[in-house]
Amino acid sequence: MGPLFELLGSLGTLLFSFTKDVTEEEIEKNIKSLQEYQWFQNYLKDIKFENLI
Repeated sequence: MGPLFELLGSLGTLLFSFTKDVTEEEIEKNIKSLQEYQWFQNYLKDIKFENLI
């Protein structure tokens, strides 16, 4: 799973480098949307990812 996250992170960094600045409101909106998914809920429960999110 680790290499997959690295790949996704790299792609995300590449894509976001070409886009506009992201506001805190947009981040909060995206987190609320992600909270609808069970896989994201699992990350929220994992202490390793809790601080990152």
